[in-house]
Amino acid sequence: MEPFVNATLGRYLCVGLPIDIDEPAGASAANNGRRAPWLPQALADLWAEQAASVYRTYLRYAGPGDIFVRSIGEHFIDAEAYLATTGADSRDLACELARIVFAETGIPIEVGVGDNLFLAKVARDRASQSSSKVALLDAASFRRDYWLHRPIADLWGFGPETARRLEQLGIYDLAGVAGESEEALYREFGAEAEFLIDHAWGMEPCTLRQVLRCKAAGSSVSKATLMPSRCTGYQMERIICGMTRELCEDLALDGLAATSVTLHLGYPAVCGPAGPHGRYSDDPAERIAAASARASERTRALPSYVCESRCFARPIATAEPIAAAVNRLYEKANVAGLEPWRVSVTLRDLVPSSTPSRSEPMLRLLEERVARRGSHVARNHAGRGRQFVLLPAYRGYSDMVAKIALDEEAA
Repeated sequence: MEPFVNATLGRYLCVGLPIDIDEPAGASAANNGRRAPWLPQALADLWAEQAASVYRTYLRYAGPGDIFVRSIGEHFIDAEAYLATTGADSRDLACELARIVFAETGIPIEVGVGDNLFLAKVARDRASQSSSKVALLDAASFRRDYWLHRPIADLWGFGPETARRLEQLGIYDLAGVAGESEEALYREFGAEAEFLIDHAWGMEPCTLRQVLRCKAAGSSVSKATLMPSRCTGYQMERIICGMTRELCEDLALDGLAATSVTLHLGYPAVCGPAGPHGRYSDDPAERIAAASARASERTRALPSYVCESRCFARPIATAEPIAAAVNRLYEKANVAGLEPWRVSVTLRDLVPSSTPSRSEPMLRLLEERVARRGSHVARNHAGRGRQFVLLPAYRGYSDMVAKIALDEEAA
């Protein structure tokens, strides 16, 4: 068990599932120890089922308004009301929760208890290394156990990039962060320095209820893709146009319109051993040639990321004006001589469209075509039972059409 700290102060619980979810029996043996292509999705479905069963257990101790689902395998619980009603302390609640979940689901959850959300998260990380799978932290024990811990990147919220920037200031642990002047930290990290200073002292002013009350300022949809090598400018424009039209189809089906559009182009790092097309090359001759070319252009600043946006005069849901706007953004954002390796299109600030949703007309059209048993649905009697293939494929409706066809066949 973890050393006892003041268990009556920990109102927040950070509860998490173990990462190593069991694989289906025989999955590894059937693939010579290698993970099959379908296995990640199978594990995700299994994890979702287990997380749902565990969440139902949490509801016995707190209402939905006191539980924040941070991820599929991690939840924050505000147990203040339960502790005040039952008179129990935080350690008893954590141990009881872990015992009941394991007895009913067979899942050994990890429970971290803290005075605030940050301490609860750090305690949960400690619980994963504890035999009891339960850990408690308050501000005093946090400073005692973590102030001199190195490397600082091991702590939650302090990543490798943050650790590197702190090392430039001569800071290697939380004690150094707490002892550094706030002016120097704000000068280096900007607004992020506030989080670093608070977390170094084991403080987190944000409460769970404030997190639950937080609402997004707007909504958006996006689509991104990695570009193939040696892609011509015309091919690039066609790919971006296709991505934009797919997003517009989603808007039309949901009855939404976009107020603005953003195009992101990601370029490869120019300092790496890249080939003539900006990608890593195993050919020594190409790497030498690329290095020579970069040496001659050292004074030229080449971007690694370009973002361009445009706002519309009114919300738009049709594909033609949005695709035209994205093409103009691409012409403006594209860097001559470089090929983007990642492209993403985002339609922002979505609002209800004045144009009626296309969901119902499209659904009726597909139902009529399936009822006529036209050439759009082909039966394939191969292998294990009957399968249906759409010829052409109406994106997002293949499963629906197959279900309609199966229902008609049963009738």
